[in-house]
Amino acid sequence: MVETIQPRAIALVCTFQAITFIFVGLRLYSRRIFRDFGWDDVLILIAFLLSIVHAVGEYAMIKYDFLGYHVWDVPPTTMEFRATGKLFTFIAGMSYNPPLSLIRASITLFLLRVAESKRTIRISLYLIFAANLLQFVVFFVVELCQCLPVKYFWDFERMDLAAQQRAGADKNGMKDGKLVTGGKCINKPRFYVGAAIVYIILDFWLLCLPIILLWNLNIPRRRKTTAVIVLSMGGVTAFLATTRLVIMKKQWEAPPGSDYTYTSTSGISVAEMNVGIWTAAAPALNHLFARLFPRIWKRYGHKSSSRSPGPDEQLADDTIGGHPVNGAKRSRGMGPTGGGPVMPIITSGISLGTLGRGRSTQDRPPNDNSGEDLSLFGFDENQSDSQADGASIIARGGRSVSTLSSHQGYVKPASVEP
Repeated sequence: MVETIQPRAIALVCTFQAITFIFVGLRLYSRRIFRDFGWDDVLILIAFLLSIVHAVGEYAMIKYDFLGYHVWDVPPTTMEFRATGKLFTFIAGMSYNPPLSLIRASITLFLLRVAESKRTIRISLYLIFAANLLQFVVFFVVELCQCLPVKYFWDFERMDLAAQQRAGADKNGMKDGKLVTGGKCINKPRFYVGAAIVYIILDFWLLCLPIILLWNLNIPRRRKTTAVIVLSMGGVTAFLATTRLVIMKKQWEAPPGSDYTYTSTSGISVAEMNVGIWTAAAPALNHLFARLFPRIWKRYGHKSSSRSPGPDEQLADDTIGGHPVNGAKRSRGMGPTGGGPVMPIITSGISLGTLGRGRSTQDRPPNDNSGEDLSLFGFDENQSDSQADGASIIARGGRSVSTLSSHQGYVKPASVEP
């Protein structure tokens, strides 16, 4: 019986792609509900579509190159068959870096929305964004033109044979002591190793920043740890990239006649890309899960005080800016960027944060320099485990209340804007 690990590699490709479809679908659904669709979502959507192209290319490459089989079990093939396999290899290679670059860009834009007042962090994020853009342009051009003409990458056998026949070369393709070829290629192993090292450095760089950003904030350690774990999924991407690099380097350094087809490298590259998309999509799902599973979320994610609101937790006037306050409920789709008036909400024991993009610097009270929009993570930076200190309120039309602070049985307006 022929030994093979090809089904395992194909299952890995299909499984990771299916999970990513769920992640991206939930993220887009969350953005639709809260009307908070931004450029980071656009980048993730494009990255997901390109990841499908990459997965298709990897799947076809696995089948055409008989990856997962021992080299002595690979059947004879025609020149056209091998050229088709190399074409899919080219497609998989061209669609590898763009999604990863878009994922880094999306995470960077997301963190820029969070780190509003952290100047050092913001400078580092801008540097990452610039470095990521630069490497994308450079490596995309090099990847495209690694062989000239470009077609030589997948059709080199036919082009070499045609060139040798025109030159009158011998049966080994030699003429005047030189090998006649139909094109030229760069040193592919060196290029792939160099590019992979740059990818890994950028991944680790981007991994450290959110951890530093969140760990220095004045929020409960439990929530801080949860947010760091979610964002640290990017470390898995860096680990997979490193593993892929080590495996590929061993394959390139293997002596002639080695069992180079018995590998699952293709599955690793798909896993690396999809885990990166999960990392970028996960923080945006906090609000969705809090809305769909409020009891579970309150118990395991955002604990609040169990006390009931007292009789004093009322305002003398039951309207602000012409909108009802007491008993008001946020209707579907209402948020800072949605249409229609946004009614203020009074809550006790739990801080909702501003829905969607959260508080902007313009919406904060004059003495609030916290800077970080942690409602993007699903919690307020001033909220404690036992009892929330306040609820962020947004109101449009007439007079607006930026923040309401609840403390010991009463609610007082923290800032009223004319």
